[in-house]
Amino acid sequence: MRVDGGLGIAGDTFGSANAPYSQVVNIETVHGGLGDPPVEWPVVIGGLPLRASASQPRAGLRRELGPPGGPGPRPSAQVLVGEGGVGKTQLAAAHAHAALAAGVDLVLWVPAGDAGQIVAAYGEAALRVRVPGAAGQDPHADARAFLDWLTATSRRWLVVLDDITGAEDVSAWWPGSARGTGQVLATTRLRDEPRLTGQGRVVVGVGLFTSAEAMAYLTERLAHDGKAHLLDDTAEALARALGHLPLALGHAAAYMIREEVCCAVYLERFTARAARLDAVLPRWADADAYGRQITTALLLALEATDHHPQGPHARAVLQIAAHLDPAGQPAALWSTPRVHAHLGRALYRTIEEHAPHLLRDHVLTVAVTQTQVDQALRLLHRYGLIGHDPASATHTVRIHALTARAVRETMPDERLDEVLTTASGALHEAWDEVGLAQRDLHSALRANARELIATAGERLWSAGGHSVVFPLGDSLLRAGLLREGLAFWRNVTAECERRLGPEHHLTGMARTRLADVLWQAGDQDEGFELASRLTREFAVRYGPKHPETLTVRGEFAGRCLALGHVDIAVQLFEEVAAGRTESLGTDHPDVIHSRINVAMAYAAAGRADESVELAESLAQYCRAEWGPDANLALEAGVCLGTAYLAAKRFDEAATVLRRVVAEQERVRGADHPDTLGARLGLAQSLWERGHRGQAVEHLRDVVRGTARVRGANHPMTVAYGRQLAGWEQETRKGLSAFFGRRVPPFRRPKHPPAGEDEG
Repeated sequence: MRVDGGLGIAGDTFGSANAPYSQVVNIETVHGGLGDPPVEWPVVIGGLPLRASASQPRAGLRRELGPPGGPGPRPSAQVLVGEGGVGKTQLAAAHAHAALAAGVDLVLWVPAGDAGQIVAAYGEAALRVRVPGAAGQDPHADARAFLDWLTATSRRWLVVLDDITGAEDVSAWWPGSARGTGQVLATTRLRDEPRLTGQGRVVVGVGLFTSAEAMAYLTERLAHDGKAHLLDDTAEALARALGHLPLALGHAAAYMIREEVCCAVYLERFTARAARLDAVLPRWADADAYGRQITTALLLALEATDHHPQGPHARAVLQIAAHLDPAGQPAALWSTPRVHAHLGRALYRTIEEHAPHLLRDHVLTVAVTQTQVDQALRLLHRYGLIGHDPASATHTVRIHALTARAVRETMPDERLDEVLTTASGALHEAWDEVGLAQRDLHSALRANARELIATAGERLWSAGGHSVVFPLGDSLLRAGLLREGLAFWRNVTAECERRLGPEHHLTGMARTRLADVLWQAGDQDEGFELASRLTREFAVRYGPKHPETLTVRGEFAGRCLALGHVDIAVQLFEEVAAGRTESLGTDHPDVIHSRINVAMAYAAAGRADESVELAESLAQYCRAEWGPDANLALEAGVCLGTAYLAAKRFDEAATVLRRVVAEQERVRGADHPDTLGARLGLAQSLWERGHRGQAVEHLRDVVRGTARVRGANHPMTVAYGRQLAGWEQETRKGLSAFFGRRVPPFRRPKHPPAGEDEG
C-alpha cells in the first residue's frame, strides 16, 4: 500500500528490525536461505555489439592491443582515440568477441558517456558476479566493491569503456588488476587529454582505412551478400570520395546491396547528392572532418527507403532514434502507443500528399501495427542506417553518433517538436511497463532519457517534451543513485523555476520530488522542512482544498507518519480525505484512495476498531465497484488485512491476506512491493494463529523476493532475514520440546504429503 507521496506505510511494523522474533541474528542463515544459483561463467554484461560484416583485421592495431585474455604485462588501460566513424567501437567489439573465444571469464561493455552510466554498469556487474558486499542498495558502494573485486580476482576479465565524452566522468572509475588477469579498453574522440593517458594508460590511435583496407572491405562486404558483380573499376575512386571512412563505406555498401547498383552508379549519385548538399551544408561548415560523407550517404539511403512501402515509417523511426542513445535503445521504446501514433501521422501526411482521395473517400484507415514498426527497423538496418538486434531487449537499436547527427541536421524544423514530444512520451510509456527487478532495462532507459535531454537542449522545454525528466529522476531514486538523484532534482527544480516560474504545476512537482530525495538521502530535516513549506505555499497559492494542495498535504502526512508523528499524520490524512470528498464526491477513486490512507493511519495509531470499520466498508465497495483485480481493490484488501492484524483478529487477517496475496501475484507479480507486503502480513497472521511452518515459508518467500528486488544486503532484506532466523529458531525449539529430542533445521520437503498441514 502506498500513500499519496509514494511512501509505504502498511509494512512499517511488519518489516521493522524491532518486530517480534527479530532478536536472533544469523546472517549466514539469512543469506544461505536465499537460494541464489551459482555464477555461470563466462559472464557477458552490457550491450556488446554484434560482429560487423566484412570487419577488417587491422592487424597493426590488433597487435598494439595484444592477445585478448593472454598472460603477460599490459598497460593499465589502452585508449582507442580517433575521429567519429573510423571504427573504434567495432575494433573494441571485435577484441571483446575474441576475448570470449579465448576463454575470458567476464566481459563488461560499459557505455561511458557519463559517470552515472559507469556506476550503474559496475553496480549491476557486482550483483551479477556476486561480489562480496554488493547489496543492490547503494550503486556507488557496489561499483567500488566491483573495482576491488577486479583488482584482486584471479579470473580473467575485460572491461570496455565505450565512447568516453568527458575525462572527468571516468577519472575515478578506471579498473585495475593486481594479478595481471584483466584488461581495460576504452574508446573516445577526445585528443590530447592528459587525464586519459595518466597512470600507465596508453593511447592507441585509430585512423581511416588504408586504401587496401577500404578495397578489401568493399570486396568482402559485397561478396558476403552475393553481390560481388557490383564491384567495378571505379571502386577505388568511390573509396576516395568516401574518404576511406569505415562508417561511410558501410552506408555505401548497404545501399549498393539493397538497390542493386554498382560502384560507378553509386559514385555518380553520391557526387550529384553532394553537390546539392553544398547549398545547405557548405564544405567550410563541416565541423567534423568527415561529416559531409556521412550526410551525403545518409540522404542517398533515405531517398531510397522513401520508395519502399515502409518508407514513411522508416524516416519517422530514424528521426526518433537520432535523438536517443546511440549505444542502444530498448525494444520497449519501439512498441509504445506513442511511437505507433507518431508513425501513423507520418503515413497520413505521405498519403495526404500523394493520394489524398484515399483519405477523403475513407478508403484507407491510417493505423500502425508493431509488425510495421519492426519492418521499418529492418529496412533501416538493411540500408546500414541503424543496427537492429531483435534478440537484445536493452540494445535493440543502435545508431552511429555521426549518422544520428546527420539525421538531426537534415530534419525539417517543423517536425522537430513532434519528434521530441514523441520520444519523451515513448520513454514515459516504456518506463511504466518496466518491472522493478529489470535493472538493466532501467539503466538503458536512463541513458536514452539523458541523450534526449542533451540532443534536444532548449527545444525540449519549448516543445513540451521536458516531462521526461520526471521518470528519469524517479528511476535514479529507484536505482538507489541518491547522489545523482539529489543533484538531478536540485537542477531540475532550478530549471523549472527559471523557465516555467515558481507557480507552475511542474515546478511544484519538481520541488516535491526534491523533498522526497532529500528524505531518502538522509537529510530528513531539510526534506521535512521543504515538504512542510510546500504544504503551506500550496494552501496559500491554490487554496486549502485545491487538488494540488491536497496531494502535497498527503505526501507530508506520509512523512509525519514515518517520523512517528502519528496524531499529526492522522489529522492530515483526514483533512485530505474530507477535502477530496467535498470536491469530488464520495465515490471518486482519489477519495477512496485517501480513505484507505486514513484507515492505514488509524491502524498505525492504535485505533484498531476504527481502522477495521473503515477498511471493511472500503474493501467491500472497491471489489463490488471495480472488481478484485483493480488497483484500489488490491490496496483496500491490504488495508483490511492490516486493520485485522492491528485488532489482533488473526483468523480474519489470514483469510483476507491469503486471498490478497494470490490476487497481487496474478495482477502485479510475486516481487511487487505490495505483494511482498501482503505476504509479510499473511506470515504474521499465520504465526500468531500457530501455523508456524506455513508462516516461516511465507516469510522465507518475502526474504527471497526482497533480495531479488533490493539486494541481499539491503536493510529491509536483512531485517526480514533476522525475523526469519528468529522464527526458525522458535519453530525448532517448539518441535524439540514436543518430541523430547534435538530437531534439525527446518527444510521444505520436495514433495509434501497431499493434504498435510504444516501448521
